[in-house]
Amino acid sequence: MSATAKRVHEKQADLAHRELAELGEECARVLLLLQRLAKVQASGGDTSEILGDLSATVVHLNAHTKGLDHLIDDLASE
Repeated sequence: MSATAKRVHEKQADLAHRELAELGEECARVLLLLQRLAKVQASGGDTSEILGDLSATVVHLNAHTKGLDHLIDDLASE
């Protein structure tokens, strides 16, 4: 592998690792929001703020996971 190809590959691997770290953080956020939602629903409270946060997080996840499967496949083939 040439030096240039190696640098490109390392850059892609770094991007994939950063995206996976962000995915983990966002998934943890979803879980916390779902826990909060369940508690508020059980107490009969207003869920609109939590649902708004959950909606925004889902949109963020959707935007940041486009193409992530290809990055993960590239990591697997290392």
